Formats: sequence, structure tokens, C-alpha cells
Amino acid sequence: MFFEDDFNEEDAPRRLPLRVLMRGMWPLVRPRMPAFALAALLLLAAVGGELCGPLILRQIIDSAIPARSFGRVASLSLAFAGVFTVTMLLAYLQVVLATKLGLGIVRDLKEKVFGHMLTLSQSFFDAFPSGKLMARVESDSERVRMLFSEVSIAILRSLAMMTGTLAVMAFTNARITLGVVTLVIPVALLTVPVLRYMRRLWGQVRASYSRISGQVSEYVRAVPVLQAFDATGVARRRLHAEAMRFLRLDVRASIWEYGFWSFIGSCEIAAVAIILGAGRGGVAAGVITAGTIVLFVEYTRRLFGPVVQFSETLNQVQRALASADRIFGILKTQTLTPDGDLDEEAFPEDWREIRFEGVWFRYADEWALRDVSFSLPRGSMTALVGGSGGGKSTIV
Repeated sequence: MFFEDDFNEEDAPRRLPLRVLMRGMWPLVRPRMPAFALAALLLLAAVGGELCGPLILRQIIDSAIPARSFGRVASLSLAFAGVFTVTMLLAYLQVVLATKLGLGIVRDLKEKVFGHMLTLSQSFFDAFPSGKLMARVESDSERVRMLFSEVSIAILRSLAMMTGTLAVMAFTNARITLGVVTLVIPVALLTVPVLRYMRRLWGQVRASYSRISGQVSEYVRAVPVLQAFDATGVARRRLHAEAMRFLRLDVRASIWEYGFWSFIGSCEIAAVAIILGAGRGGVAAGVITAGTIVLFVEYTRRLFGPVVQFSETLNQVQRALASADRIFGILKTQTLTPDGDLDEEAFPEDWREIRFEGVWFRYADEWALRDVSFSLPRGSMTALVGGSGGGKSTIV
């Protein structure tokens, strides 16, 4: 299970509408649509191969073994192995193609964001620390890459697997399928809020661990000061309190995680029990074959995974859209000091001085420079002297 650390920022509502985000990402996606279509076709073919496996297995149990035909058993077994091999190859090619697509999109997006940042005014960089801007360019872009590679493919695969599995099961025996679906639907509905709650819990665990790391780093550097002021006991008590809070949160999150996955495993076993109970009488009466029961068991095992994965993938989509919102929020930021037209031919090669004439500059609503005029002769050394907040750094 993978949970992100900065959950508070991601859980905040998006400022930009979804259509605005999609419109902004479309120029990055449009040139790669043929490759996306090919990746989707490879995925559907791989899912089809996975669905063929239990059907071949049923033929072996119901047809080849009762006929005592060793040749048919061998040929069907080779077909099963061949389908498995081709399926794995198709899945591998699809993953490679989707990864290349995502990397291409994130490369173009990073170049676009970084290039736009170079045009923004100083007030923007005063409002956003460099660490947060690095997170926008690196971490958020990486989540957008996942949206167009792993996440989108996972959604398509889960939908295709669930649809194909239920279709084959319903076509084979509608009554047993109805019993399985009756169990799967509540599990699917329960998965979404439980995974969301677990994500918040793990976010609190990471936040507590981060506070412990910060306290340890701060106290280690300040050991002489703590000893001089006899404050080592205070530092120890604070660190112990945070460590106990981390322990309680980690235990609670672990109980929820392992309990939830144990519950999912129990539901899968319960579904198999439903299949065996519903099919027992049919097998005895000759209405249902043993191969059909095995087919339902295999398909049921393939059904619970995509259901849970689909719910978790929706959370990843939410995080990716939140990252896209922050990225395009930067791209929509306009500079307050646009560059003027620069005539390179008119720029003198043998310049004698740099001159400021009537320069004004402000941060938000507060003016840092008001009608400043001075000149810097070439080859000279000039000192800027003034009080804090007087505009020295702004001039530089």
C-alpha cells in the first residue's frame, strides 16, 4: 500500500475546474494519442489473454481428462502456457509504452513550467520558497506523469478486467454470478471510505515522524545550550511525548491496514464458499460441471483485486489532479514586471556605465524602491548602504 505524505495539501479543493486542467494538458497529450491508443489495445489484448486462461482450464477438466486423451491434455496445456506467455509479453510492451508516454509528457511539462518561472517577477519568488517551487516542478510533475501512465492504465485495466470477468461468469451461470456480485458490491462500496481514512492515518504517521526527525536534529545541534540551561529533561520529555504519539498512530494505521486486507481476503474466501455451495448440487445433478466450478473460482480470484485497485486508483487520480491544479496555477500566474523589447543591435559594445533612472519596484502593496536614480561606472566598485528593508537586495 502506497500513501503520500503531503496529504493536507492534496485534500484541499481544487481551484481550477476540471475542464480547465484538461484543456491545459491536452496540448501535451494530443501528439501522443496514437501511442495511447496502441497502449490501450495492448492492455485489452493482455486482459483478454488473462480471461482465456480459466476457459482453457475448464476444457481440460471437463473434456480432455474425462476422455482420457493425453494428446488433448498436452495440447490444451501448451495452449494455456502459450496464452500466458503472450499475455505477459503484451503486458510488458504496454508498460514500456505507457512509461515512455508518461516520461515524454512530464519532460515537456517540466520545460514549460521552468520556462514560465523564468519570466515571473521577484514578488512571485518572495511568495513561494525555492523548496516549494522544486516540489511543483519535480514532485507534482511526477504525479501528472503517473496520471497519464500507471494510473490511467490501471483504471482501464481494472474496468476491462471487471467487465470481462463478470460477462463471462454471467454467460456461464447467471445464478452463481448473482451470488458473487451480491458480495462484491458491498466490498467495493466499503473500500472507498476505508482507503481514504487509511490514507489520512498514514499521513498523520508521516507528519509525526517528520516532527520527530526535526526535533532530534534541532536538539542534537543544541546539546551544549540544553546542558548549559539544564533543559535536557524538557527536550527528553517533548521527544518522548511525540514518539509515543507516533507509536499510537503507527499502531492504529497498521491495525487498519492489515485488518482491511485480511477482510478482503476473507471476502474472497467467502465468495469461493458461495460458489462451492451453490454449485455443489448442480455438479451432483449433472447440471454444472466441475470445470465450471473451477472457472468461477479462478474468475472470483481475479475479481476482488481490480475492485480494490480501482478504488485506490481513484485516490491517485485525485492526488494527480491536485498536483496538476498547482502546476497550472503557476502557469496562469502573470509577471508583474514584463520584459521590454531588447534591440540587441542597438546595445553598445563599449558601454561606460549602468544607469538607473526613476526606478520603482514593489512587493505586493509595499513599495521597496521609489523613484531611484543613480549610475554605476564601468570598472568601479559601489557599496549599497541602508537599513533593513531599504531595497538593497531588490536593486541587486
